[in-house]
Amino acid sequence: MTRFPRVFAVVMAVAVPAAAWDERGALFGIVAFLTFAPMILLGTFARGWLLRPRGRGPRALAPLGALPVVPLGFVACGLVTDWPPLTCLLPGAVAWLGISALALVRHPGSR
Repeated sequence: MTRFPRVFAVVMAVAVPAAAWDERGALFGIVAFLTFAPMILLGTFARGWLLRPRGRGPRALAPLGALPVVPLGFVACGLVTDWPPLTCLLPGAVAWLGISALALVRHPGSR
């Protein structure tokens, strides 16, 4: 990977939370900082660690893998719409329910 995309990723890790804070206030900015920055930076600088093979975990923990969808949906909904914060939780929660149900059904321990 060249140097430009890594610099761009660092800028995006700061720019997305700053835009959320500027557009919707401190709540959205803090949630964006706690969600987007680690995901962008880990995806850029720790790709090998994230992609290494892992053993099967317990089936009960399968829904937790999709948990970052909730704050991502919260911030994305807040930036796109003018809904109140509680309503902005709904798209992320609905997406999490669907993805976690799929994770439970497709978990290797269920076969």
